[in-house]
Amino acid sequence: MGFNYLEPYDIISTRDGEIIISEEALEIFEKNNITGYRIESIINNQESELEIHKKYFHLIGTSFMPPVPEDAIQKSESLITVKNIPSNSKFKYQKSDLKNVSDFNLSFEYLGSTDGDPYFPQRFWIVTKRLQQILITNLGQNENDFKPVILVDED
Repeated sequence: MGFNYLEPYDIISTRDGEIIISEEALEIFEKNNITGYRIESIINNQESELEIHKKYFHLIGTSFMPPVPEDAIQKSESLITVKNIPSNSKFKYQKSDLKNVSDFNLSFEYLGSTDGDPYFPQRFWIVTKRLQQILITNLGQNENDFKPVILVDED
Protein backbone atom coordinates (compact mmCIF):
# COMPACT_ATOMS: atom_id res chain seq x y z
CA MET A 1 0.00 0.00 0.00
CA GLY A 2 1.49 3.33 -1.07
CA PHE A 3 1.05 6.83 0.19
CA ASN A 4 -1.52 8.96 -1.64
CA TYR A 5 -0.22 12.34 -0.56
CA LEU A 6 2.93 14.41 -0.77
CA GLU A 7 4.35 15.50 2.59
CA PRO A 8 3.98 19.26 2.85
CA TYR A 9 7.67 20.18 2.93
CA ASP A 10 8.69 23.77 2.21
CA ILE A 11 11.94 22.90 0.40
CA ILE A 12 12.50 19.78 -1.68
CA SER A 13 15.76 18.92 -3.42
CA THR A 14 15.86 16.41 -6.24
CA ARG A 15 18.67 13.98 -7.03
CA ASP A 16 19.58 16.20 -9.97
CA GLY A 17 20.12 19.26 -7.75
CA GLU A 18 16.82 20.95 -8.59
CA ILE A 19 15.12 22.87 -5.80
CA ILE A 20 11.35 22.96 -5.37
CA ILE A 21 9.92 25.41 -2.83
CA SER A 22 6.51 26.01 -1.32
CA GLU A 23 4.58 29.24 -1.52
CA GLU A 24 5.41 29.80 2.16
CA ALA A 25 9.15 29.49 1.47
CA LEU A 26 8.82 31.93 -1.44
CA GLU A 27 7.12 34.44 0.85
CA ILE A 28 9.98 34.13 3.36
CA PHE A 29 12.57 34.68 0.59
CA GLU A 30 10.71 37.74 -0.70
CA LYS A 31 10.24 39.19 2.81
CA ASN A 32 13.99 38.84 3.44
CA ASN A 33 15.02 40.17 0.01
CA ILE A 34 16.86 36.94 -0.87
CA THR A 35 18.80 37.25 -4.15
CA GLY A 36 20.18 34.95 -6.85
CA TYR A 37 17.10 33.10 -8.07
CA ARG A 38 14.00 33.24 -10.21
CA ILE A 39 10.81 31.20 -9.93
CA GLU A 40 8.94 29.04 -12.44
CA SER A 41 5.46 27.70 -11.76
CA ILE A 42 4.98 23.98 -11.50
CA ILE A 43 1.93 22.62 -13.25
CA ASN A 44 0.73 19.09 -12.55
CA ASN A 45 -0.94 17.93 -15.74
CA GLN A 46 -0.77 14.25 -14.88
CA GLU A 47 -3.81 12.31 -13.81
CA SER A 48 -2.87 11.11 -10.38
CA GLU A 49 -4.30 10.12 -7.04
CA LEU A 50 -1.51 12.13 -5.44
CA GLU A 51 -2.93 14.78 -3.15
CA ILE A 52 -0.73 17.85 -3.01
CA HIS A 53 -1.25 20.00 0.09
CA LYS A 54 0.75 23.07 -0.99
CA LYS A 55 1.49 25.16 -4.04
CA TYR A 56 5.07 24.64 -5.23
CA PHE A 57 7.54 26.50 -7.45
CA HIS A 58 10.76 25.56 -9.21
CA LEU A 59 13.63 27.70 -7.86
CA ILE A 60 16.19 28.42 -10.58
CA GLY A 61 19.60 29.87 -9.75
CA THR A 62 20.62 33.05 -11.56
CA SER A 63 23.94 33.73 -9.83
CA PHE A 64 27.12 31.73 -10.46
CA MET A 65 30.33 31.56 -8.49
CA PRO A 66 33.61 32.09 -10.36
CA PRO A 67 35.62 28.99 -11.28
CA VAL A 68 37.53 27.30 -8.47
CA PRO A 69 41.24 28.20 -8.91
CA GLU A 70 43.09 25.82 -11.25
CA ASP A 71 45.56 24.82 -8.54
CA ALA A 72 42.66 23.48 -6.47
CA ILE A 73 41.18 21.27 -9.22
CA GLN A 74 42.14 17.69 -9.84
CA LYS A 75 40.74 16.27 -13.10
CA SER A 76 40.15 12.67 -14.00
CA GLU A 77 38.39 11.18 -17.03
CA SER A 78 35.01 11.04 -15.35
CA LEU A 79 35.02 13.62 -12.58
CA ILE A 80 36.46 16.93 -11.47
CA THR A 81 37.32 17.01 -7.79
CA VAL A 82 38.85 19.68 -5.64
CA LYS A 83 42.14 18.76 -3.96
CA ASN A 84 43.76 19.99 -0.75
CA ILE A 85 40.43 20.87 0.80
CA PRO A 86 38.91 19.19 3.86
CA SER A 87 36.60 16.33 2.90
CA ASN A 88 33.53 18.20 4.10
CA SER A 89 34.03 20.96 1.48
CA LYS A 90 34.35 20.90 -2.29
CA PHE A 91 34.95 24.60 -2.91
CA LYS A 92 37.78 27.04 -2.30
CA TYR A 93 37.50 30.73 -3.23
CA GLN A 94 39.45 33.90 -2.69
CA LYS A 95 37.74 36.43 -0.44
CA SER A 96 37.47 38.87 -3.36
CA ASP A 97 35.24 36.32 -5.15
CA LEU A 98 32.49 37.16 -2.68
CA LYS A 99 32.21 40.88 -3.48
CA ASN A 100 29.14 40.48 -5.70
CA VAL A 101 27.82 37.19 -4.36
CA SER A 102 24.05 36.61 -4.15
CA ASP A 103 22.26 34.69 -1.41
CA PHE A 104 21.67 31.72 -3.76
CA ASN A 105 24.62 30.82 -6.03
CA LEU A 106 25.52 27.90 -8.24
CA SER A 107 29.03 26.54 -8.59
CA PHE A 108 30.72 27.22 -11.92
CA GLU A 109 31.87 23.59 -12.08
CA TYR A 110 29.71 20.57 -12.69
CA LEU A 111 30.71 17.92 -10.14
CA GLY A 112 29.54 14.38 -9.47
CA SER A 113 26.78 13.77 -6.96
CA THR A 114 27.40 14.34 -3.26
CA ASP A 115 28.39 10.71 -2.76
CA GLY A 116 31.08 10.92 -5.46
CA ASP A 117 29.06 9.33 -8.27
CA PRO A 118 30.50 10.64 -11.57
CA TYR A 119 27.36 9.78 -13.55
CA PHE A 120 25.15 12.63 -12.39
CA PRO A 121 27.26 15.78 -12.71
CA GLN A 122 25.55 18.92 -11.47
CA ARG A 123 26.28 22.37 -10.20
CA PHE A 124 26.26 22.68 -6.43
CA TRP A 125 24.24 25.29 -4.53
CA ILE A 126 26.31 27.74 -2.49
CA VAL A 127 24.40 29.99 -0.10
CA THR A 128 25.33 32.92 2.12
CA LYS A 129 25.44 32.59 5.91
CA ARG A 130 22.40 34.88 6.05
CA LEU A 131 20.37 32.55 3.83
CA GLN A 132 21.66 29.51 5.73
CA GLN A 133 20.26 30.96 8.96
CA ILE A 134 16.90 31.71 7.31
CA LEU A 135 16.71 28.16 5.96
CA ILE A 136 17.50 26.67 9.37
CA THR A 137 15.44 29.04 11.52
CA ASN A 138 12.38 29.68 9.34
CA LEU A 139 12.19 26.56 7.16
CA GLY A 140 13.49 23.78 9.41
CA GLN A 141 16.54 22.79 7.37
CA ASN A 142 19.09 20.66 9.19
CA GLU A 143 22.32 22.50 10.00
CA ASN A 144 24.28 19.36 9.07
CA ASP A 145 23.06 19.61 5.47
CA PHE A 146 25.39 22.58 4.91
CA LYS A 147 29.08 22.13 4.09
CA PRO A 148 31.64 24.95 4.42
CA VAL A 149 33.24 26.87 1.59
CA ILE A 150 36.95 27.52 2.10
CA LEU A 151 38.02 31.18 1.79
CA VAL A 152 41.64 32.14 1.25
CA ASP A 153 43.40 35.49 1.29
CA GLU A 154 44.77 36.64 -2.03
CA ASP A 155 48.52 36.51 -2.52
